[in-house]
Amino acid sequence: MFEVFFLFLFIIHIIILIIKNYYSTNLMYDKLTYEKKNYFVKNLFKSYFLFFFSIVATYYGILGYIYNQWHQNTIHALGLMYSAVDLYGLLTIKNMSITTTLHHCVVITLSICNLFVTYPNYSTHINLMIIYTLFSAYSFLVNHFLAVRLINKNLSSLHNNITLAYYSYLFNCMINWIIHTIFVLNDIYQYKFNIPLLIYCIIILAVINDDIVLIGFLKYQYLKLKDGHL
Repeated sequence: MFEVFFLFLFIIHIIILIIKNYYSTNLMYDKLTYEKKNYFVKNLFKSYFLFFFSIVATYYGILGYIYNQWHQNTIHALGLMYSAVDLYGLLTIKNMSITTTLHHCVVITLSICNLFVTYPNYSTHINLMIIYTLFSAYSFLVNHFLAVRLINKNLSSLHNNITLAYYSYLFNCMINWIIHTIFVLNDIYQYKFNIPLLIYCIIILAVINDDIVLIGFLKYQYLKLKDGHL
C-alpha cells in the first residue's frame, strides 16, 4: 500500500511543476519570493485536491455507513493520499509554523495507523478520525484563499473569497468539534472510554490547536478586508 503513497507524492510534484509553469508569466506570481511561490502552488493544489477528495471520500463514507459496503483498500489509499499532500508541504515549505508542522505530522501518523485498521470498525476513535478527515476536506476554500491572496489584489474578489473561506471553516470546525465532544462524553458516560481513545484525543489536540490558530488568522483577514484594507 505504501507504493500508493510514494506514487502520489511523485504525481503531486509533477502537478506542482505544471502549476508553476502555468503561473510563470503571471506578474504578481513572478514578484513572489521562492518560498512564497512554493506556498502559493502548494495551497492552490491542496484546495483542488481537497475538493475532489471530499467528493470521493463522502461517496465511500455513504457506502460504508449507510449501505455497510466498506472498501477497505480504498479507505487506506485515500488516507495515504491525504497525508502525502501534507508531507509534500513539510518537504517544500520553509518556516512553517510549529502548530501547522505538528498538524501535518499527526495527519501522516494517523494515515499510517489507518493501514492497520480493519473496516467496518466500531471503535469510537477510528470513526472520529474519519469524521475529522472529512470535515477538514470540506474546508478546501481556506487553502484556495491562502493561495490567491498572494497574487490577487482585487479587494472585492478577495473579500468574497475570505468570507466563504472563513465561515465555511468555522462551520466545519464547530460541527466537527461538537461531534467529537458528543462521542467522547458518551463513551465516558457509558464507561467505554479506553486507552486508544485517550491517545487519539491527545494527538488530535494538536490538529485542533492549529485549527484555532487558523480561525484567528482568517478572522483577522476577514475583518481587514471588510474594512477595505489589503
